[in-house]
Amino acid sequence: MRPVLAIRHHQPHELGVAAEVFDELGVPYRYLDAWVERDWPALDDVAGLVVLGGEMNADEVARHPFLAREHDLLWLAVERDIPVLGFCLGAQLLARALGAAVSRSPTPELGFRPVRLTEAGRRDPLLAPFDLAPRVFQWHVDTFDLPEGAVLLSESDGVPHQAFRVGRSAYGVQFHFEPTDAGIGAWCEHWADDIRERWGTTPEAIMAEVHEHHPAQRKAARDAFQAFAELLER
Repeated sequence: MRPVLAIRHHQPHELGVAAEVFDELGVPYRYLDAWVERDWPALDDVAGLVVLGGEMNADEVARHPFLAREHDLLWLAVERDIPVLGFCLGAQLLARALGAAVSRSPTPELGFRPVRLTEAGRRDPLLAPFDLAPRVFQWHVDTFDLPEGAVLLSESDGVPHQAFRVGRSAYGVQFHFEPTDAGIGAWCEHWADDIRERWGTTPEAIMAEVHEHHPAQRKAARDAFQAFAELLER
């Protein structure tokens, strides 16, 4: 089987729960560190794309030229019906690649926040598990408009567009359901100063939320990644 390509924009970012599920199912995967790697695999050589988060804005192509390359790659993947799953910046890049705007979020979010599934989301095999996860992990200051033809799958009062699907198998998800609890801990350690100075909270407070809410999210995430793996086999 061809591997899933996981695109990273900086460290520390990992597939987390996805890696656990993929390993159990025998789904191969590899990372592409977009900011340093020049030789990107052709889409013919991958089974799907998982696009991880990042600090930058989706339109900062002058500062981060690899983002323009990602726009093209994502557009082509959707055109060819290759499964795509973008988280946070990855969702914003997918939306941007399909012609939608990315802008500052009306409500920047950090920590576990409630979202709700739309009727379409409750029917969608990848998003439906989150109907049982009362809160999901957020860390973003930007948001996206819906691309033309997209189906809204999840929403919230503060940030109306939380997840969407385009076509059969291209998903953009604003919240982070991919990290393990240890992965969120690594983010909190790496960006501890930013958490205190920019967000007005502490890594310890965030990790207390992780302890309370991550188990339910992790269960939903495992089911979601199993559904994504099934898309790879079609």
